[in-house]
Amino acid sequence: MKYEDALQRLETPAGRLFDRLPFPVWIKAICLALLVVALYSLFLLILGLPLFEPIFRAPDPFWSEYDTVLFIAVLCAYLYASEIYLARGSLTDIRDLAQHLSADTHETKAAQKINELSRFAHLASWVGAGVGLVYAFFFTGSGALFFQEGKVEAFLPIGLLTFPLMFSRAGRSIVIGNPTLTLFRQIDAPRFQVDVFDREAYRPFVRMGMRAALRWLFLFAILVGFLLDENNNNTIFGSLPMIYIMVGISALIATYEFVLPLVTARNFIVRDKTDELTWVISEIKERRQNLKAARDIETPRARLADLLAYKREIDHMHDWPVESPDIGRFVIYLLIPFLSWFGAAGAEVLVEGVFGGR
Repeated sequence: MKYEDALQRLETPAGRLFDRLPFPVWIKAICLALLVVALYSLFLLILGLPLFEPIFRAPDPFWSEYDTVLFIAVLCAYLYASEIYLARGSLTDIRDLAQHLSADTHETKAAQKINELSRFAHLASWVGAGVGLVYAFFFTGSGALFFQEGKVEAFLPIGLLTFPLMFSRAGRSIVIGNPTLTLFRQIDAPRFQVDVFDREAYRPFVRMGMRAALRWLFLFAILVGFLLDENNNNTIFGSLPMIYIMVGISALIATYEFVLPLVTARNFIVRDKTDELTWVISEIKERRQNLKAARDIETPRARLADLLAYKREIDHMHDWPVESPDIGRFVIYLLIPFLSWFGAAGAEVLVEGVFGGR
């Protein structure tokens, strides 16, 4: 089963279009951000024509919304580009894990699982797109102006375009998570067999957890940077309660994304330990019976000592695949939203100091 084909079936049309553009991911992201800004500028020009004057309310000044539009453009580009990086990195890790899959395959069952996941992914995407439309109409100033005065701002069309796209990605991510890992758990998990002492085989799960957590932490770093209130100079950092909430949410989601692959690995480790302990306990019972029966005493006694030592070794093995350096690295990653907050605030202070008096 080709994971690339399965991932394509889980994708939305917009995601497939973005993924198939013949450019590096970072160029695709820049082009998407520039496209959003260009469309907003185009809406300004079109709605500014005399033909649309009765229904258009021009911003004052016309560039007043460009900071918000630029933020939305960066956020939209990041969401799409980061999912590609996540999927590609996880594909590499899955290929490493595939070395430990048993030979038996169930193509029919795999196809059924993919169809089921595809339905959930597309349903979540459509629900997310609907929520994005509701948000653009009812939770933005441009949407409120449209319903209250019948006026259209250039931000409303760009909001109706970008918010459904972003909420669609969010809905898909909430339901599917890391799609490559989800496919592996649903389809190939029963065939995953690793020697109980081969701890290195579980490293791909740790990498997937780190990668997924980083994706969310950088996303919230962008959000936290945008929450800075440039008019609130007495605190510099802007809306502190909201920033605290965002940082807390980012830590919770990143922790969940980091732990989820580790739980999958732990299930495999516990399963293999249980199988090994079941075998060694049965061997211990057999040797003990031979020892009690005084049959070939020396051989059962030596064998029994080896088995007991082996059982202690299995019992003392950690159930989780992470090591202390992994935990330390993840804790450092959790500081990313805080660092973006202080970095953006420092840049604001610098700009204000250089240009504020002019």
